[in-house]
Amino acid sequence: MARRLAPYGIYGAGGRDVVAQEAPVQGSIALGDISPHDLGIEGERIAVQYLERRGYEILERNWYCPSGEADIIALDDGVHVLVEVKSRLQLPGDEDPVPEDAVGEAKRGRYRGIARYYLAATEARDIRFDVIAVSFDTRGAYQVRHIENAFGGDE
Repeated sequence: MARRLAPYGIYGAGGRDVVAQEAPVQGSIALGDISPHDLGIEGERIAVQYLERRGYEILERNWYCPSGEADIIALDDGVHVLVEVKSRLQLPGDEDPVPEDAVGEAKRGRYRGIARYYLAATEARDIRFDVIAVSFDTRGAYQVRHIENAFGGDE
């Protein structure tokens, strides 16, 4: 069987939103003082736990290649899923953050390049692109939004 990127539409591209309310973030970090880098690390940790609870097998974290980095690579029913995690902190008075809006065309293009390298480096046959958005409030509570097949490989 030939290896391929999931063409637009094969897994319901356009995304299937899966929204989950998760328990408050545990730990001693005051999220109001957390750096954007550390917030991203915390978001990726939460995303991994979220995926594992839903039966995904985590294959890689922070997988690097010349095209860039995939935050998470997981296996879902035989399909390799490249997951971009976006985390945002909602401060009092701010509108509800929409972290997934930060996955623009440039990021999508980078992920398509990452997928090509991943297909060449592994036995993967099918690739899907998901986005997990983690929105935190200053108390440390968070909401996870999982957009399955957020974009296609041939756009």
